Amino acid sequence: MTNNLIDKTVTRTEEYPGEMLLRFYDSRLGNNVIKFLLAFYERVYGNGGLTFHSKEMACSDDKDILVSSTAMRASRLRIGDEYFGSLLSRSEHSSYVIGAFLNEENDLLYWPGQVRFFFVHKLRLPMPDGWETREHHFAFVEWFQQHERCNHFNVASRMQQSQELWNSLLVPHNVECILPVQRIAGRFVKATYHLPRTERDLIAVIPINRKLVL
Repeated sequence: MTNNLIDKTVTRTEEYPGEMLLRFYDSRLGNNVIKFLLAFYERVYGNGGLTFHSKEMACSDDKDILVSSTAMRASRLRIGDEYFGSLLSRSEHSSYVIGAFLNEENDLLYWPGQVRFFFVHKLRLPMPDGWETREHHFAFVEWFQQHERCNHFNVASRMQQSQELWNSLLVPHNVECILPVQRIAGRFVKATYHLPRTERDLIAVIPINRKLVL
């Protein structure tokens, strides 16, 4: 997934018509999440000559940016009048989301996954008029592996995405797990499916019509 998906070159601090929802709590991010955040910020801000370090590393000048290991976690997200859940919320049904990506040919791709948690991470950056703290709103998403017969159903939905067949196995964690909430394209219904004469558990991804398009 990491090799063939890239993200838009915007900062992910853009406003969206929604908010993180209770319950909130301050949290220390794990080492792997910090590693992926470093890679994400390098991708977004690296063209400005900035380098990013975890708090265990010393920062020598204004181009060396400290990435804090603390963040505010949330169990749910609202965008417009649509609600998204996570594994921290009471029901996992609303935690299945579809992320929007651009590939190297600038084609829009959709990828299904499950939100483990939402979080707000603050980053202090140098600006022409001084230092500025920016808030980034993320979901940490575990992505499903693509199946070779993805278009098995060949049924189109109203959000112009097809009902598709995907593996139930997850992609190993990588930087793509850090998903800006602005890139959530919608939710989907997850159903267990077996191809004829097979016992392997697969999943049918059935997109839910999006109420609001960002």
